Amino acid sequence: MKKVLLLVTAAVLMTSCAVSKTSKSTIVDLDKVDSEMTINMKLGEVVKIEASSNPSTGYNWNTTFPSGCSVKLEKEDSRNIYNDGRMGAPIVAIYEMKAEQIGECVVEFDYSRSWEGQSKNPKRLKFVVK
Repeated sequence: MKKVLLLVTAAVLMTSCAVSKTSKSTIVDLDKVDSEMTINMKLGEVVKIEASSNPSTGYNWNTTFPSGCSVKLEKEDSRNIYNDGRMGAPIVAIYEMKAEQIGECVVEFDYSRSWEGQSKNPKRLKFVVK
């Protein structure tokens, strides 16, 4: 029984590292997602996906949505990590995903350079809208 409780506690702690809830919306830290993650949403809900990026190196997050996806990219934005005017400094890319229809879909986030093609380890977020 203690082993089961320990495993459940560990799983909850690991999940809480990647997902946090604010008073306005859920924020998923893509940097803490190994390869795949499931996100449960309610119809009309918005989830923010945040990921570190450094566009000055040529790397960007590229998203792939399947046709008929249950979520829609509502807004794409970024913010500086450092506010001291550094050139070429890393940023945080922000993707606001809105649950548009009931269903499931997997959105792929690939951190790669456009001229090198897709990376070998894209991150996949499975959105389940109820």
